[in-house]
Amino acid sequence: MINLIAGFFCSFFLHAFLFSFFFNISFNDYSEEKIIQLPVNLIFEEKIEPKPKKSSSKNVKTTSSSFSEDAKSKNDFESDVNSFFSNLEKDRDRVEQISTQSEVLKIAAKIRAEYEFLWQKPKNLPEDLFVKVLISIAPSGEVVNYEILNKSGNEVFDRSIRIALDRISSFDFIKNISRNDFEKNFREFNLQFSSN
Repeated sequence: MINLIAGFFCSFFLHAFLFSFFFNISFNDYSEEKIIQLPVNLIFEEKIEPKPKKSSSKNVKTTSSSFSEDAKSKNDFESDVNSFFSNLEKDRDRVEQISTQSEVLKIAAKIRAEYEFLWQKPKNLPEDLFVKVLISIAPSGEVVNYEILNKSGNEVFDRSIRIALDRISSFDFIKNISRNDFEKNFREFNLQFSSN
């Protein structure tokens, strides 16, 4: 009976994983807001009890020393607040950089997947063939030009790659990224095809 239940749960989780993989379901992206984790600095303050007054001359001395202590604690507090906000800005910049990098990687994977889908790889080829291609794209997503940088030496292999490159005229999803990210990553990029 236990084997039946264990088999059921293994099968259920395997099918759920495959279903989420095929339909691009991410269980981490259900919230609309991005959650930013921020470091928290807790400051515990001790309550200072007033000392009893003994004489007026001593009172003046203690008052001036308490002002200097208050100024020190205020400066410490301001420096802590400033360091907190500078750390907050650094963390926010890191989060934006990571999200930009992940977006660039997703788009690069989509471009590669489209070319691989349309490429009809010839059969019975040696395993060490590869071709490196420089692809130029306009900001609208239109493929402006491609140039084969390294030929494989096998005419059939090279021709199959040129046919795949000619089949794609534009990438509509390129329009969704910022102009700066486009110029940095997708204006011109290299794509490598290999026979293995």
